[in-house]
Amino acid sequence: IGTKGYLGLGYDNSSTTRKDFWEWNQATDTWTQKSDFGGSPRGETVGFSIGTKGYIGTGNDSGNVIKRDFWEWDQLTNIWIQKADFGGTARRNDVGFSIGTKGFIGTGWDGSSANDFWEWDQTTNVWTQKANFGGSVRSDAIGFSIGTKGYIGTGGNGTTDFWEYDPGVIGIDPIISDHLISIYPNPFSFETRITVNENLTNAILTIYNSSGERVKQICSIADRTIMIQRDHLPNGIYFLRLTQNERTFFSQRFVISEN
Repeated sequence: IGTKGYLGLGYDNSSTTRKDFWEWNQATDTWTQKSDFGGSPRGETVGFSIGTKGYIGTGNDSGNVIKRDFWEWDQLTNIWIQKADFGGTARRNDVGFSIGTKGFIGTGWDGSSANDFWEWDQTTNVWTQKANFGGSVRSDAIGFSIGTKGYIGTGGNGTTDFWEYDPGVIGIDPIISDHLISIYPNPFSFETRITVNENLTNAILTIYNSSGERVKQICSIADRTIMIQRDHLPNGIYFLRLTQNERTFFSQRFVISEN
C-alpha cells in the first residue's frame, strides 16, 4: 500500500499458526508491528490491497479448520473489520489479486483442488461468482494484477501454465445502448472527439483510469459532439461513462499514447 509492504500470519518454526501483522517501510528499511489480524491465527491465507486498505481471508486455523472469513485492515486507523465471508467454499492455499475497486479470489483447496473464481466489490461488500479459472483445478498458485488484468499461474503438482483474466471495464457499466457513434481518434495523443446520434441534455461525461479512479469529468453537456482534451493525463488505458438523467448512456474504453 503506497510505499509500505505488509506481512503477517502464517506458521512459525514450531508449525504454530500466527496472527501478528507487520509493516515494512521502503524508505527506512524498517519493520513496525501493527494490530494483530482480526480473525483467528492461521496460515495458507490469501491477501490483496485496494487503495489504503488491505484484505486477508480464508486459510487454515490452529485447529486445522479451513476458513472462509474475510477481513479488511485500514492503513490509516490500524483497525481490522470483518467483511462478508468469501463467496465460495471454505478453503486454503487459494490465490487473489485486485483490479480497481474489486478484489478477486479463486482456486485453492476445499477438500479437493478447486478452480472456481470470485469477485468482491469494495463498495457493496458483495461476492459474485465469475468464470472459472481457465486452467486445471489447483492450489498453491500465484497471482497478481497489471492494470486492468489479473494473472494466475503455476501451483501444486508441478503445473507451469500461466493465465490472464480480463474482467472488462472495472467499475464501469457495459454499453447499454447504441447511441455511441464514434470515438476518434482512438488511441489519441492530444484530443479526441465523441459523436452520438442525438442531442444530449445536461449529460455528464466521467473518465476513469485503469485503477477505477475518477480523473476527469465534463458536466452540462448539451450537444452531439464532445471533445476530450488530454490535459495532464499520462499514457494508458482509460474508461469513459456518459450519463444523462441518472442513466448510463454508454461506456467505452480508450487509450492515450504519444503516437
